[in-house]
Amino acid sequence: MSAATVADLLEAAAARLGAAGVPKPRREANRLWAWQNRVNPGDSYLGRDRTALAGRAREFELAIDRRVRGEPLAYVLGHTGFRRLEIRCDRRALIPRPETEGVVELALARRRTGRALDLGTGTGCLALALADEGHFSFIVAVLRCCYNQYF
Repeated sequence: MSAATVADLLEAAAARLGAAGVPKPRREANRLWAWQNRVNPGDSYLGRDRTALAGRAREFELAIDRRVRGEPLAYVLGHTGFRRLEIRCDRRALIPRPETEGVVELALARRRTGRALDLGTGTGCLALALADEGHFSFIVAVLRCCYNQYF
């Protein structure tokens, strides 16, 4: 039996993702293969006629399994885009939503300098985006807020 090509793996993965209700299953399969092989999605697509290495194919299948079980793509990849940044993320924090970018827009529109506080930060996306795009002299990001047990 000959080894599977990248195209074979991508087709099978897209079918599994589609059956699991994942929107745009071909795109996600290609993104996961590209991530697994540390190439951009375009290079992944262009190399689909190549024979897939067994170890890489197995790791890809494990990533597909995670998506089929409903794990968000950002958690599988370990990062997500936020404005001009790539933010690391995992199950310990919520994935930044597109609406959160509006909070950065509002903060930058009101003030591009001075101080900023990101209270109850998860991934740190607000504080990082403000640091990247503003000219704040001081930014504090507090991961957890502990409330007195008597309140």
